[in-house]
Amino acid sequence: MDLFTVEKAREILPLKKEISVSDQLGKVIRRTKKNSTIASWCEEIADKYHELTDDGVHEFRFAAIERRKAEDYLGLMTLLPPDLDGEFETAYRNRGKRLRDCCKYWFLDHYRYIKIKDLRETNLCRDRFCDNCQNALALQRQDKYRPFLEHIADEFDVCHVVFTVPNCDMWDLNTTLDMMFSRFGHLIRYFANRASIRGYDFSRYGYFGALRALEITKNSDTQKFHPHFHCLFIFKKGVNLTAKKCYINQFSFDKEHVKRKHHRGSNDEPRKFTEFEILLQKIWYLLLNGIKVNQKHIFELKQGYSVICDKAKKGEYHEVFKYATKGIFNGSGAAGFYDFVALDSALKGRRVIQGYGALRSIDFESDIDLSICADEFYAKFIAACKVFEDPVPKYENLQQIAVHRSRESVDYISRTAIRQFLGDEHGKESWSAERRESSLDVARVAQRLRTGPRDPI
Repeated sequence: MDLFTVEKAREILPLKKEISVSDQLGKVIRRTKKNSTIASWCEEIADKYHELTDDGVHEFRFAAIERRKAEDYLGLMTLLPPDLDGEFETAYRNRGKRLRDCCKYWFLDHYRYIKIKDLRETNLCRDRFCDNCQNALALQRQDKYRPFLEHIADEFDVCHVVFTVPNCDMWDLNTTLDMMFSRFGHLIRYFANRASIRGYDFSRYGYFGALRALEITKNSDTQKFHPHFHCLFIFKKGVNLTAKKCYINQFSFDKEHVKRKHHRGSNDEPRKFTEFEILLQKIWYLLLNGIKVNQKHIFELKQGYSVICDKAKKGEYHEVFKYATKGIFNGSGAAGFYDFVALDSALKGRRVIQGYGALRSIDFESDIDLSICADEFYAKFIAACKVFEDPVPKYENLQQIAVHRSRESVDYISRTAIRQFLGDEHGKESWSAERRESSLDVARVAQRLRTGPRDPI
């Protein structure tokens, strides 16, 4: 054994905290408990499908429409399609099993002499309600496209725009989302010069593309859903749409702390809006309410729906890439089950994140990839471990890992991809530079932005 190699390895091994995931594993254990709850809901839906005959489903659906505002346990099933051949019953049972098994088994390399376990792989359910999988996907999206968006921010103005609609109950969530998705496409047409409003010149904004992401939260007081879009709009440099904020309306006091301070006579300034924001608020209202969008109706409308526009801070794009339903399930009782059925039905088949204009061809909903190449320090650390011994490959389930973390002096480590998977959405870990550079041809897309998109929608 080369003495220099051994000495070098001894210098590297004490730095294992840099790639340790021992503390983060506790978060995965907590998230899997929520998965068990959601899995039980899937199994409950499957049981209800099994109980109802074909005729019973349709009769039941009609009866529930008559009492649609009543929070009836069975009536909620009308939000789901009728299962005429047992397909959905089987699908929900299989889905429940995948949720229960997510992150349950881990393949690892065990270095017994130096007491290190290197997490290599795990099984994933990839369910849109799984916090483990959706957290990983949100992080991966953010870090995959951050270099691209930062490059764009050097040459264009990138604005973070939030479009909101009135809160809705679970019975109306599906139709509300249908309207939002449809009308947002109409709005984009104005910016892309595919539609016009007499008296308003949208070409002066220099629109090049947009990214739209759905988020659904729940109002704790009214127990209604709050769907809204977080968007990034790319405009030509120097348009300065976020300057000259001078208008006040009811949305200026939307945030609770502003409401409280205002009622107490505080001098804290409520949010002020720009002329551009007021215009978007009115157009958004007219579109969603089926009113013709023209100069007369925009002028006569005193107030629209909430739309805010701020300049996006370079590198801070997590609002657009986070998953749609984070934090919405607060319990395992009937209320949580109702929320799950309503959300599952409303989100089925929808593109939660969508690009427009120059960003249209980019697939922002790509799947999780934990096989990303290792980062440089991780590779050096593993090389140092192998100086002393060859690892023993083995499997451990999550319960065993939980016990070993607390009772044995073993450190769990992993490469960057899995450290992010185990971490938080706002974590500052980044994928390897090699991966990030190859994730997107920044120069090609930037050139497309300069020359204008071929398909502006």
